[in-house]
Amino acid sequence: GQNIAVDVGAYIRAPLGGQDIIIFNQSFVKIYAVFGVDDLFVDGMFLSVNGDLWIGPEKNYTSIGLDGGYKFSNALKGATINVGTYLNFYKYPVSPYTDTDSSESIPAFYIKLKVPIFKQFLLEGGYELEADPGTSETFHDVKLGVRYVF
Repeated sequence: GQNIAVDVGAYIRAPLGGQDIIIFNQSFVKIYAVFGVDDLFVDGMFLSVNGDLWIGPEKNYTSIGLDGGYKFSNALKGATINVGTYLNFYKYPVSPYTDTDSSESIPAFYIKLKVPIFKQFLLEGGYELEADPGTSETFHDVKLGVRYVF
């Protein structure tokens, strides 16, 4: 049957005492919410909508996303595939020496796959494309790994 889930949470990141606050080492608070539905149209299909609010010392950023997928129940039992997109409403600093930012909203698209390969082992892979319409730059992220579930 159909299941509905709401996930709300937060986490805080703060550099340890004495560490320099630099462009990629900053404090922030992340607040997130996810609304998901399992077995949406057919058994195994799921869809979720999510949103994030990142609160930083100088700027706040938000993102929204949509994720859909399917959990296989046949010969690939336990395998899942996810396809999704999200839109980040934030700015990348052009340089740590200026206050100039390059973009305000950056869309990303992804596909992820998890396949059980042995007892308690999963093969995980994914591809993400992030396209910055402000600069026409694209970023590709490919991940492949093995997870041990205990």
